[in-house]
Amino acid sequence: MPLDPAVVRALRQAVEEESQPPIVAEQLQAWLLAVGEGDASVDAQMQIYDVLRQQIKLDGDDAN
Repeated sequence: MPLDPAVVRALRQAVEEESQPPIVAEQLQAWLLAVGEGDASVDAQMQIYDVLRQQIKLDGDDAN
């Protein structure tokens, strides 16, 4: 079942407002789809979580 377009817009808007890379919104969307469809095992969810965590920019991160 696809995500509601309003959810997709809200994800993208939140990511943009927080100055995060656009890939974060795409990966969050993929994660929500996988969880919603029951296709994501705990291991797969943790892999997605780890990828997202590495991509999110936090205050104080070096801007190389």
